Amino acid sequence: MIEPNPLTPRNDSRSALLIPFANVVETPDDPSIDTHSSHLRFALRTRLLRTQSLEIIPAAMETCISAALKRMGDKCLIDPFVEMKLLYTQSTMAVLGVDEVAVSLNLSKKVGNLISTMEGTFSAIDMTVPWPLNPLHIPAGIAMGRLCVIMLRIIHDQKRQQQQQPDKSDARKENMLQDMIQMGWSTRAILKNLLSSAFASQGNTPTVASWILMGLATDAQWMARVRQEVDQVILKHRKNGEPAEEVLRSLHVNTWEKEFPLLHACLLET
Repeated sequence: MIEPNPLTPRNDSRSALLIPFANVVETPDDPSIDTHSSHLRFALRTRLLRTQSLEIIPAAMETCISAALKRMGDKCLIDPFVEMKLLYTQSTMAVLGVDEVAVSLNLSKKVGNLISTMEGTFSAIDMTVPWPLNPLHIPAGIAMGRLCVIMLRIIHDQKRQQQQQPDKSDARKENMLQDMIQMGWSTRAILKNLLSSAFASQGNTPTVASWILMGLATDAQWMARVRQEVDQVILKHRKNGEPAEEVLRSLHVNTWEKEFPLLHACLLET
């Protein structure tokens, strides 16, 4: 007799995991089901959108940003679309608590490429031809399946670690994935929420950031004005002669939102 996997709750519909899009497109009507969209909103609200969480998010992204700046600084020429996609993939995974992806350059590239494969998957033809019958969706379906496998393995490993050491919790490493596991969410619900958050963060944000870099690189006047703005903010918040990187790391979220109007204008223009 085969023993059930203790990491997978009995109420998981395992067969649905074999259908790559099932965990993303399903919309149950019963709010008591942990795959209902209200649970995702609750997880985002409690872990990512509270004031104290907004102060933790920059710290979670710090390692990824520092590594990306060093990587780009070591190159004579960069492709901003490639670099920004990689940076946003790593940063998103770090904030969600998927550290295995965030700290691995190769795994981050793989996850970012899989997500990119699914961009623009659905089109007007889906109104007449059901998407499962459209051969154009085959690459996206394969990419989704591979992404599910990666995330499922990470979720199972995290659950196993918390089961083996339930009393050892590092407050500095608390994150959305850890919260969902501690609340007893099913593997299927955790997978759906992680993928939904990853897709949302990887929408058009890396592309917009890439075009900002390209626009400033080709406009010396705006580049000088933006650099002056950044220098002024650094000078204003520098206390004991810290390096510019340290000052930027220590900035409060409100500072990032209110004291960079020119960067905000570049964002709106893009």
